Amino acid sequence: MRRCRYYPLQPDLYALLHAEAERQGQLPERVARKWLAERLVPLTAALPGEEANPPRDRERVRAALRAAGVLVESTPEQLAWAGTVDVALEEVREALDRASGKPLSEIVIEQ
Repeated sequence: MRRCRYYPLQPDLYALLHAEAERQGQLPERVARKWLAERLVPLTAALPGEEANPPRDRERVRAALRAAGVLVESTPEQLAWAGTVDVALEEVREALDRASGKPLSEIVIEQ
């Protein structure tokens, strides 16, 4: 077992930690240990199919969404079609601004 080391905190940080520990009914050391474990363990744990070196955040999120089955990837056909579109984003925004009626978000909420 490793020897415990104590790392000094700035007084304002310790006050925040102490207040959170009181709110949870725990010791500040236990809250700090829990926070460190939550923050550091995911950095070293690899998702299924990942290499040992942790990927960038965006890649980790995409991998987690893919593993959960909620990430829909574009098919090669969709990507090829997207390459043929010659409408600028500004043109699309202008067309949507001219459109009348309810916004799509309101229609979805009503249904």
